[in-house]
Amino acid sequence: MPSAGRLPLALAALALTAGCSLYEGRSAEAPAPGPSLAPEAALIMDYLAALERLARAGPAEQAEIAEQARRAVDLDPSVAHQLRHGLVLALPGHGASDPGAARSALGDLLANPERLLPAELALAYVMHQEVNARLVLLAENQRLGAADTGREDRERLQAANRRLQAQAAENAKLKQELDEARAKLEAVADLERSLAERQAAPRSAP
Repeated sequence: MPSAGRLPLALAALALTAGCSLYEGRSAEAPAPGPSLAPEAALIMDYLAALERLARAGPAEQAEIAEQARRAVDLDPSVAHQLRHGLVLALPGHGASDPGAARSALGDLLANPERLLPAELALAYVMHQEVNARLVLLAENQRLGAADTGREDRERLQAANRRLQAQAAENAKLKQELDEARAKLEAVADLERSLAERQAAPRSAP
């Protein structure tokens, strides 16, 4: 199982992968015309922007964002709405965060991978692994905390707490990585638009 600490880096790499896919198979001399941003990259950018907004919001706005995601699934249980809701539940640091529910929601999506775009599948997998790792640590912490044990188990409890604290520090990095991932995708979009504008501009007669 990948370390939960790799989550921020994995999200940034995912954003770069989605952005770079815009240029697969293209020639530098003759770029193919197309939309300003490939649909898959735009979709991942939207997911990351939603997570960034949730991470930065205050408690009241976080609750509103989480409720909107839940209602969207109730009204239209599309893959996009289910994934967005699962990501909201998986993101730590807000009142509606629920790693158990997130594991269930993301697990349901991963059980039918053919319904997801490749980048969506990667994002769902990364977040599913992160909540699994977090739940294992929480379960170990609770088990050791509830037991009337000796010095050895107390040391194990302290070690589990240190791991949880280290994960909390990695979660703080997630906010910064979300910013960077969004900036990279926006840079790709700007370049794509620039190439499209150059193609559309009238050429002077020789």
